[in-house]
This record gives sequence, structure tokens and C-alpha cells, in this order.
Amino acid sequence: MRYLPIMLVALMGCIEPYSTDFPFFPGDVVVIDGRLDATARSITVKLSRPQAINDEAAPPIVPGADVALIGSRGLHLNLIEERPGIYSTTNVPVNYDEKYNLDVTLNDGRKFISDPVEVLRTPQIDLVTYDFTNDERGIEILLNTHDESGKAKYFGWDYVETYEYTSLFESHFTFINKIPEKRAQEDQVYRCWRTAPSFSIGIATTRDLTASTVYRYPVLSIPGGSLKLSIRYSVLINQRVISPEEFIYLKEMKKTTEQLGDFFGPLPTTAPGNFHEVGNASSTVLGFFSASEITKKRIFINYKDLPETLQIPQGFGSCQAELTCDQNPNRKRTGPESCLNPEILTSTTVILDRITHLDSIFYSYTKRECADCRSHGGVTTKPDFW
Repeated sequence: MRYLPIMLVALMGCIEPYSTDFPFFPGDVVVIDGRLDATARSITVKLSRPQAINDEAAPPIVPGADVALIGSRGLHLNLIEERPGIYSTTNVPVNYDEKYNLDVTLNDGRKFISDPVEVLRTPQIDLVTYDFTNDERGIEILLNTHDESGKAKYFGWDYVETYEYTSLFESHFTFINKIPEKRAQEDQVYRCWRTAPSFSIGIATTRDLTASTVYRYPVLSIPGGSLKLSIRYSVLINQRVISPEEFIYLKEMKKTTEQLGDFFGPLPTTAPGNFHEVGNASSTVLGFFSASEITKKRIFINYKDLPETLQIPQGFGSCQAELTCDQNPNRKRTGPESCLNPEILTSTTVILDRITHLDSIFYSYTKRECADCRSHGGVTTKPDFW
């Protein structure tokens, strides 16, 4: 009997804890997820341990392994552990007439190998566009593709989102030794760009169609008023042809959850993989190894180009500005009864501006999430493709 994998969803936002009775996996079970990208001629493999679906910790990684790509025509390519549990290499000499296995040896001597896989060719994406969701309260990113040869019957998609946004308030001052000082332009924290990987599993099959054509496949949806749509949004979609076996694997994963992590993140699933342990046919091995070309297409969406019904200003909850006590050194510090002095403001606040009135000097401040765009997961460096 082949056991079924259980892996963690990286929970996001306010989600109620969910408990269920899944099979228990002993601590020596390994999860191997690997993908050979024939277009980039690179391979990445993650080794980890399974964990309960309601375990919010990062999945236990498996460092110190020997990982190699083995070709049916003599290739033996060792991967490098670029960071704990993540093994990769580039400049892979891909041969479309060769089949490949992934060979993994743990530091305890246990050896695992995947079934042989062939490198699958992937057609280009024809079109990426967007339209209203069915309830007209958001947008759907839609994709068209086809394979003229008719050989491609199973498709998989993942994506990377990038969006530009700003905080509600702009901070013109920062703290230097607990003293408010004018913020340099290069230190601005008002405008950010955030990049995030796929949060869903995209698969489709054309096996029951007369032509290998995918029309208006809904890759993802975004609700109106989302921070993603507040200024400018972009999504880069990766398309690959997958095998029937991987289609079944991903379909089972999709049944368990609309994944909340990227492909190499922790995955809760009950799906058979394509690995086995050498010399131990009864052991449990989880994960999948695949090889294919990857084609890409990017779309940009500007806030001003959205339908008027979706031009919804981003809300920032209870954000408001407060004033410090009067900072005139020649006067006794005064101000609202609850006023604070700048030097005792905590790291959870941001100084906005200096305000003078007659001979009084105040500083305005607010909560960090209201004036530091980085608190929403972004960075202040504009992407090269922007």
C-alpha cells in the first residue's frame, strides 16, 4: 500500500484552526519535492519532513543530503545545498531524448530514487487577460493556451504576483538616537512593492477535447478594494505541461486545500508521489519529481484602468495621526493630557512631520502600519521590470 502525504499549509491572515484525523507519519518519513526546469536549465529540490495540517511552524527541513540528477544516458549531476534543505544547480545539460531520475541519499545513509521522467515540451501562453468575477466584486486573471501538436493533454500553472502600494500617511521624519530628524529621500517608507508566490494549484486537462485548447482558465481572483489593486498590479504566470501521474498528484492536493504556499512550500495533501526508498519497499516516501519546459507571460493592471465599480480606495482601519507634547525647549512641555514626548515613542510608531504654531513645536506620529509600507510585507526598491 502506498501511504499518503500530509504537509502543512502556511496559514495566512485570520483563519480558524482546523483539526482532522490524518494518518500519523513517523519521524523518519521524508518529503522530496523537485522540479527540473528545462527552459532555464535548472533544478531545485526541497527535502523536508511531513507535519500536521494544524502545525503552524515551518516544516522541518532535511539538511546535509547528497542529491543528484541521474540521466538514462550517463548524466550524473550533483546538486548544491544552497540553503538548509534546498538543493539546486544551473546549466543542466537537458536532453529531450533522455529520461531523468532524482537520486537522494540522506546523511543517515538511507537512499531514495524517483521514477524516471521525460522532459515535456510546453507551448507558449496565448493570452493573459482579466474580467469581472461572477459576483462582479473583483477581477479574475484568465489564461488562453493551446498545443498545435495535440500532444500536451495536461497543464499546470503557478504564478508570482507583484504590486505597488503606499501607506496611508507619508513619514517625513525618522528617529536618530531617539531624536526626530528629517528623513532622507532614499529612506522613504511611503511607497512599496510586494512580491508573493502562488497561493493556489492551477491544473487542467484537455484529454476529453477534440483539440488541446485551454480557454479562459481562471488562474486567480482578486477582490475589489484589495491592496493589490490600489495602484498597479502585475502577475507573471508560469505554464508547464505535466504528466498524467503529476496531474493526479496535484489534483489530490487541490482536493485537500487551495494551497496557501508556493510549490516548494509545505503542502497538506493526500496524494501518491513518484519516489521510493531503495531496499525498503514498505517505507513511506512523499513528494514528486517532474521535468518540463516552462513558458511565461506577464500582465499589468493599473488602478485607473479598472472598471469604476472596482476603483475602491484601500481602507486602513483605525489609522489616525496624534501629536506629541510641545517641544519648544524654551517652554514647559504642554499638549493634550495624553501627549507623549518623541523620545519615549515606541518602535510601533512613526514620526510623520514637524508642526509649528506660534512658538509651539509639535511632531505628528501614527502607528507603524499606517505610515511604513514595509509593515505590509513590501520593500521600497522598485523591481527592474516595473
